Amino acid sequence: YTKNYIGTVIQKLKTVMGYAYDEDKHSNLEYKKNYFSKVTEVINHPYLNNEELIKIEELVLVDEELNTARDIFLIGCNTGLRIGDLLDFIKKPKIISKDNTKLIQISQKKTLNSVVIPINSVIKRILDKRDGNLPNYLHQNIINAHIKSICKRAKIIDNYTYIRTEGGVEVEHSEPKYKFICTHTARRSFCTNAYYSGMPPHDIMAIS
Repeated sequence: YTKNYIGTVIQKLKTVMGYAYDEDKHSNLEYKKNYFSKVTEVINHPYLNNEELIKIEELVLVDEELNTARDIFLIGCNTGLRIGDLLDFIKKPKIISKDNTKLIQISQKKTLNSVVIPINSVIKRILDKRDGNLPNYLHQNIINAHIKSICKRAKIIDNYTYIRTEGGVEVEHSEPKYKFICTHTARRSFCTNAYYSGMPPHDIMAIS
């Protein structure tokens, strides 16, 4: 297993142990000791820069499901929403207006925070080409199944390499970049591009 997956398992187990302790199911505090802590490592997963996102947006797609998957992915790249929150918004959109600016309003599942995100020019173009409507809902698995082929068609094929620990051993992965693209890449792309554009980190954190 990867180091980050192992860390996630440990974190969940510590949560269960803590809940059970609070419920007086046990008195063992070993799980609180420092040696049994969540392990983690930073991995240089890819993001899509603005030039690559333009290639994806300008790609001509005749198949409507591919077109829908592309548009949902691009909305994710321009909002920073978690995929679950994004798909909830697609199913039940709430768009408000303030000072002649249209805004996406959503309550995040994970944090329960209410977030307001301006609709930028990319999302506006998606709405305009769909007569003011958002793309239809697609399951996350369907989007993941299509986004790699969409990126391949958009010529996002430069070699990309990242290293992570698997089974206690560092393993190098090197493939054409499109093979590493998934729904979570959208969130990562938003945060990275926003940072490089000069958006204050506090604002990026508030949105994402």
